[in-house]
Amino acid sequence: MSETTNNSKKTEKGQSFVELMMVLIFMVMFILGIVEFGTLLNEYLNLVDGAREAARIISDYDPEEFTFPAFEQEAIDIAKEVMLPLELDQVLGDDIVVSYFIVGDDGSDPINDHDAFARYPTGEPTGWDHLGNQVSKFSDADIQARVDGTTLPRGIFLIEIFYNYPQQLKIPVFSDIVPDPIPVYAYVFMPLPRFKP
Repeated sequence: MSETTNNSKKTEKGQSFVELMMVLIFMVMFILGIVEFGTLLNEYLNLVDGAREAARIISDYDPEEFTFPAFEQEAIDIAKEVMLPLELDQVLGDDIVVSYFIVGDDGSDPINDHDAFARYPTGEPTGWDHLGNQVSKFSDADIQARVDGTTLPRGIFLIEIFYNYPQQLKIPVFSDIVPDPIPVYAYVFMPLPRFKP
């Protein structure tokens, strides 16, 4: 064998090794990204489950049977229990905001479809927040726009959960593109049939 052939084979082996490393680095980063996103998705589903279960159970209650803030705290306790093992971190800005409303048309004014409207708890224009970090993303106008003006006045319950997901793997390239912590938000509206004007 000539010396040129040996050098050519060594160069090909070196080139193959470099190509393999480039592909492996990309594949490892891709797999780690999938793991990070999967963990984030799992925690988001815990938030949604907590909000839905709290809204479902609270929908059987009448807020007027509770003293402030017992009704709101009951909803928050249910949500936190369902979300376990996920826990809110006040330092990161996590929070749960509870609001309930009387909305609808009382039929007295055919031009104004939303004659009946009130946000509770009273004195809390942006909902009652558990940890003092967040306010409701829904203004009174947003709520009124979501309700059909032909309905009789009725109660509606809203729970909003704000969570900041701290990245678990801290992948350098991923952390440069996506904020750490990643803000996650879940909310649920539910009728409150026993809460009436």
